[in-house]
Formats: sequence, structure tokens, C-alpha cells
Amino acid sequence: MGDSQTSNIEHVTQDTAGVLNNYKLLNKQHIHDTGVFANKSVYFAGGGSGGEVILSHHASLNFAEPGGGSTKPFSISMWVYFLNPTLAAPTKQYLFRKGNFDDSTLREYAAYVYNSTLVFELHDESTDGTRKAVVDTALTVSDKRWQNIIFSSRGTGGSAADLSVSIDGVVVASTNLDFGSYTAMEDASSRAFIGSEDTECYIADVSLWNVDINDTDNAPAEIYNNGCPYNLVKTPLTYLATSNLLGWWKMANDPLDAIDGTGNSGASNILKDSAGGNDALPDSGFTDSSIIKLKGPCVEKEGFIPFSLGVPGVIFRRRRSAHQTNLD
Repeated sequence: MGDSQTSNIEHVTQDTAGVLNNYKLLNKQHIHDTGVFANKSVYFAGGGSGGEVILSHHASLNFAEPGGGSTKPFSISMWVYFLNPTLAAPTKQYLFRKGNFDDSTLREYAAYVYNSTLVFELHDESTDGTRKAVVDTALTVSDKRWQNIIFSSRGTGGSAADLSVSIDGVVVASTNLDFGSYTAMEDASSRAFIGSEDTECYIADVSLWNVDINDTDNAPAEIYNNGCPYNLVKTPLTYLATSNLLGWWKMANDPLDAIDGTGNSGASNILKDSAGGNDALPDSGFTDSSIIKLKGPCVEKEGFIPFSLGVPGVIFRRRRSAHQTNLD
């Protein structure tokens, strides 16, 4: 009963001495074993000269059907701690994008923050068309916290309604529109990027999937996992299949991850892909202190939690775990 991974406690009250006396045990909840790896993150300084993480073009990063007309389903999941969520227009804080968006490289898709708003969009460069989902609720200073954000495309090619965004396991309302003469997303050989020189945040645990997570029952909540990332390739998934995982960049939480600030490829400057083998290259906008310890979304804690089993003041020892009860 004292195992915080298999039970939860609510309706706690205290007597006049401050001892917790009344409680209600909820049903057991299945919690994935995290391995407690996400206790680091990569710091994106922004300001127009910050670092961005580069992914070489790979077939697994493309989701346009050859010949156009439709798009394959895909999702981008990432843990983000915004440092400047209310940064005013015209600056775009890119979180993940394929295509440089700053030169002649064909744009394919992008997830970003613009004027306090989360946006997910697909690009049809041949017609200068864009299909996008704009989240209805603007970000505020209260969003300076860890959040799991999932950007998904249903992949039917039918309408802008195919796009969706979820935050912390819940799909949020968005306004979905087509701009220009959008027909189909580009199928190009552009590089992909995590973050950008203008992005101000910490990022941890980025994963790419060939399935619409937000349109799969319980899948967003499974990825959110009560606020604690877990081992996507080690832990059996209930609502998603590991075979759907195309890329997984732990962002400083892989033992081989390193950033030296040179922008050069090598063992001292790499962010490993733990699923698809498409390792990422931090550019020279980072420094050798861009890996931030104890800034990940899940940090292991240990302590004592008082509650009563009918005898006021009975204490139980909580075992070492990444998960906390709502008494913490």
C-alpha cells in the first residue's frame, strides 16, 4: 500500500496536530518504468544567435506520398520548458521543422511558437500553400514549466482538420485552416532541425512516429506518462507499437550525448538517435555548457510521506521512484 507506483491517495485531511488521518486508496495505475533517464536537457539560448540541432535528410523524416495528393500519418513528441513563451511577433521559435525556412531549401513541415501561440503546419511549396493548426489558447508566463507537446497529422490528405496538437496528454482546441492552394506536403531532401537560433527553452526527449498519436485512443496520455518520460524502446507500450517509432533523441540523456560548442561532428558533439540511427549534430551556436543537469522533466526524489492507517502519525517509507503521489 505504500508503493507510490501502484497506488494513489486522495481526500487527505489532517487533525488538529497536523497528522494526516483520512485517505482513500484509488485503483492501481500502470506506470511505465522510466529508467529515470530524463534528468537533463539541452538549453536553447535563442536571441537570434542560439544553437539549433541538425538532422541530416533521411527517408524516415519524410511523410509525403510519392507523387503527391496525400500525406502519411506522423507525430512529433517533445518535452519543452519555455523560457520566453510570450515572445512577440515577428520572431518564430521553431521547435521541430523539416526544411531550413531561411533559404531556398524546400519546406515540408514545422512546429513552432509564434506570438505566444503554438502552430503546426505542412507546406506545399509548388503552390505556395500551407495547411496549419493554430492552438486557440495562447501561451502565458505560467508555461515556463515542463510540458509534453505532441504535434500530429492524421495523414488522410483530406483537410486541415487532419492536424492536431496535444499538451500533457490532452488534445487541445485549435483553429485549422488551409492557406493558398494547398494540395500536398512536399517530398524533399531537406534537412530537419530541433530548435532554432531564436528558440528560448529547454528541450528533452524528442521522438518521431509514423502514426497519428493524437488520434489514437489513450496514446497521448501514454506518452505523457503522468509527467515523466520513459524508455520508449525498452518499455512495452500499450496503445502504441515500438515499430511506429522512427526516431528518438533523448537530448542529453543518452550516455553518448555530448555538446562541445564546435559544431563539428564527432564523439564530443553528438545527440544520439536511440531508435532510428539518425544521430543529430548540435551546431556552433551551442556552448560546452548547453547540456543542463537537473533541468529534465523527470527528476528522482526520495523522502518520507506521513499518513494514517487508523493510528495517527504512522509513517511509511517511500521507495526510490521517479513518480510521486499527490501528497508530494
